[in-house]
Amino acid sequence: MKNNFIILISHELKTPLTAVSTNAQLMNMIIEKAGLGNDPMLSRTAANLDKATNRMRHVIDEIVQVFRIASGQLELAMHETRLHEVIEPVVENLSSVCAERQLTIDITNIHTLPKITADPRKLKIVFENIVGNAVKYTPDGGSIHISGHCLDNNQVEVLVQDTGIGLPVDEQQRVFDMFHVLGSLNTHSTSKSAFRGGGFGLGLPIARGIVEAHNGRIRLESSGYDETLLPGTVCTVTLPSLVAEPEPA
Repeated sequence: MKNNFIILISHELKTPLTAVSTNAQLMNMIIEKAGLGNDPMLSRTAANLDKATNRMRHVIDEIVQVFRIASGQLELAMHETRLHEVIEPVVENLSSVCAERQLTIDITNIHTLPKITADPRKLKIVFENIVGNAVKYTPDGGSIHISGHCLDNNQVEVLVQDTGIGLPVDEQQRVFDMFHVLGSLNTHSTSKSAFRGGGFGLGLPIARGIVEAHNGRIRLESSGYDETLLPGTVCTVTLPSLVAEPEPA
């Protein structure tokens, strides 16, 4: 009942949010039509409104996702999927943030991975959270490396490795708990891209729920937390690959 109630409330919140977003778009149209598009104050106000509604929509979607997972209501639309078609758009969406913070993200061996049977939209959420975390916990000027390889048991692995501040050993399992937030709540922020930006603590629990629904595994590894030595963190996602049927004789 609790899970269903939270999902219902989240959907109800989307109704006024949609109205706010629609009126924000209408306001932009009126500003442009009136020839006021070059007014810095109006442009900044419109941009902030758009940013706030998008952030609110993302928070609501996170809440719905995590409680669908918790109540066993997560639905997957399975298709033959190539992982590079899932991961590359995620990296592309972070390009402006990375340019602003002088972060580099490079991808290797993803194109060579075999197809998998998966829900590409759900897997995109997984890698948005994983790569997004790497961005958040890597200081400006750092780097993130995404690579893939095949295992012998018809599985594929994708590794996201950063040069960030790392993760305390005793936190490496707890980060997959719902609402678990690293660090003090006194320094909590709602940024999804700023260094050490915070959130609801739902990203990794959602990622784990989606990966496990695909009969896969996810884990984090780090030698520890150090803001000076920057030991970094490696997140590994293991998924079953699509086993090709033998050709007829």
